[in-house]
Amino acid sequence: MKLILSIFLLASFLEASDDSARILRAIALVESGADLRAVGDGGLALGAWQIHAQAWEDANAFREAMGLPKLSRSRWREAGVQEGVAKALFSVLAARLQRVGVRSPTPGQIALCWNCGFAGAQARGFRLNPYARRVEGLVKTF
Repeated sequence: MKLILSIFLLASFLEASDDSARILRAIALVESGADLRAVGDGGLALGAWQIHAQAWEDANAFREAMGLPKLSRSRWREAGVQEGVAKALFSVLAARLQRVGVRSPTPGQIALCWNCGFAGAQARGFRLNPYARRVEGLVKTF
């Protein structure tokens, strides 16, 4: 079962759907105005997607599980590195949502997890906050 899930996740990661690309674009716009050089939270959140160290580690663990190389946080200024981590983190969050029974995570649910962390989103009962609603609205306009 784990192998089947891994194959499914790898396929969805490597061939990111138009939906996931739109969601990631909307998240980058809300997080930083899609500024690849953005630094937030007192230097803790980096890049267009404002990725914190723990989220970066989670994304790299996913990449490793899929047989892909880790992407060093020291290379965060590189667009391709940021995008690779963002795609992996998207897959991590979608899988976590699915494991708790959310069969088809919405853009708002993914955004909520991105903004609050998975545990924070779960503590809210996955009720959308203004950030998640803003991402959801942008996705609809793309």
